[in-house]
Amino acid sequence: MSSTATVERDATQRTVKAPGTRLLDLLAGWERFVGSDEEGDDETAPLFDSALDSDEIAGMYQAAAAEVLDLNGRDEAEAVRRWVLEKILPAILR
Repeated sequence: MSSTATVERDATQRTVKAPGTRLLDLLAGWERFVGSDEEGDDETAPLFDSALDSDEIAGMYQAAAAEVLDLNGRDEAEAVRRWVLEKILPAILR
């Protein structure tokens, strides 16, 4: 997978992540956010979503990584699009 590309803008070097990397970032952040809800804190009681828990999202991350890490270009973009439409969107809409 082509994970990054470097571009010049305003004399500052910036990194552009590949779609597969962005998908994994999305899933990792989502899992952490849901996990923190499940743990709660001193001010907030734990909150569990019976339709989707952090373990399932972590599993989605692993499965997505296995499918997209070795891809690039159009194959990578299509795999990410398929993941969003077939896995992520249905999980959100449960």
